[in-house]
Amino acid sequence: MIALSPAKLYSFILSIAIIAIYGGFIQTNAQATCPSGWISRVDQDGATYGYKVIMNDWLNYYEAQGYCVRAGGQVASIHSAAENAFIASISNAQLKQCQTNDSVCATRIAHTSAGWAFLDSLMRSFWFGMNRIQYEPSYNNTIDCSYPDGTPCDFGRFDGIANSNTNSPPWSPACPSGSNSSNGVGDLEYCTMFFNASTTLVWNDMSCYQKLGGVVCKMNCSAIKTTQTCPTSAVITTKAAAATTKAAVTSGSGSSGSGGSSGGSGNNNGTCSCKGGSCTGTGYQCGSDDWQWKINKKSGKAFAYKAFNYTGCYWKGLAICKKYKAVPCSIQSNDENDFIVNTVCSGFLSSNSTGSSRKRRAASSTCIYTGIHRLVTNPSTGSVSCSCSDGSSCDYGNDDAQGDTTTTSFTSTTSRATTLKSSTTQKSATTTQKAATTTTQKLTTSTIISTSTAQPSNPWAPGCPANSTTGLGDSGGYGTKNCIGINGDGKWVDQSCDRPATAIVCMKECDAPQA
Repeated sequence: MIALSPAKLYSFILSIAIIAIYGGFIQTNAQATCPSGWISRVDQDGATYGYKVIMNDWLNYYEAQGYCVRAGGQVASIHSAAENAFIASISNAQLKQCQTNDSVCATRIAHTSAGWAFLDSLMRSFWFGMNRIQYEPSYNNTIDCSYPDGTPCDFGRFDGIANSNTNSPPWSPACPSGSNSSNGVGDLEYCTMFFNASTTLVWNDMSCYQKLGGVVCKMNCSAIKTTQTCPTSAVITTKAAAATTKAAVTSGSGSSGSGGSSGGSGNNNGTCSCKGGSCTGTGYQCGSDDWQWKINKKSGKAFAYKAFNYTGCYWKGLAICKKYKAVPCSIQSNDENDFIVNTVCSGFLSSNSTGSSRKRRAASSTCIYTGIHRLVTNPSTGSVSCSCSDGSSCDYGNDDAQGDTTTTSFTSTTSRATTLKSSTTQKSATTTQKAATTTTQKLTTSTIISTSTAQPSNPWAPGCPANSTTGLGDSGGYGTKNCIGINGDGKWVDQSCDRPATAIVCMKECDAPQA
């Protein structure tokens, strides 16, 4: 037996403890379990990631993002040749099925030649997550590149104006091109898909509004929060004191938060936000920073919002949101719209009071991007596709999702409601004259009718959104009006995603303080 001095024995025990702890962490990462239906892979960073191939024909990028979000992930990011090859191995069979079986993915282009057959296969391909802009913005000659999960574009990134190289893996020859036109004046190609997965993925840039055959989703399984056990009387600790009144559970903020370019990262120190027992949470406490928060009445979840100053296209704004583990905001109701316009964006909008002409001119150039996207997919029939960057529904303010009705429909709806209310009032007044004893009853009835016929307010600015009659293209050669922003008067406007805006509203889920 080897005799060790007390000092050496202590050093030996400490070394064993460190190795055990370090090894335990590695083992935990390597053995992280992904949810059922996700294919696991341990990356070189030690984390376990899950991947899911979803085939659903006729998906634009935003619709594909919605599928991934609802499944618990994001449209896949790719960070190495090894990961690129792995995704090829799990998606190749489904991709071939989509490209060869018309009952799975419909033929886009008749195969009258080898060239047309190849183009058809491009349109029957799968999305992944890279967003990049090349020909614009003119204010910035570098490439704005981002992934929905907030990770960097560190593999396959190309920052030139156009790639004429015929051998630039993982890109297809002459890709990325930035446009679907050889002279760069066609639809800008902001999103990325792959159309070949025989041994490794072959990439191509594509307009985000093309309808492809599927998407590859990804989640960080090592980051999935397990159920926590909270003490019976949980004490919530945040960086800033949270409001304790019941009213504060509906909305609040750490500070004004409007107009700034900095904010909390979302890596919060909030403790378990429950009233005892088991709970799960985001780990980010509402009110712990200068993001303003509110509970969504439709979902019951709490979300934090912040408007960021910047000058640039939608994709640059998206990258800002991702920096703070957020997404461009969706808007689900009058209540949420009022909160965003009047509270989150208050520092950017014109005052209701009469101001100078200079202030009014400044306000008229304001556009604050949201995460809502519209596309008139077929102007001849007026079909409208609408989606949100966070994967949520797009029904508020977009009643024309099944038909090309825009401002006219909102105006006529308001007129019908006004006419009905007027006729009801006249009828009530006549009845009151005939029988004064029933005045109270008739007034009550009139109130009920008035309430039941109330319509959501129209969030759109006059002349918006665009339709096949008013014209779908933005001025100045910016392309189709596929993004939605808020103007200086707090009204929605649709414009090209490439047109520079003045700000963007980001949102992220948070844990609301308990009353």
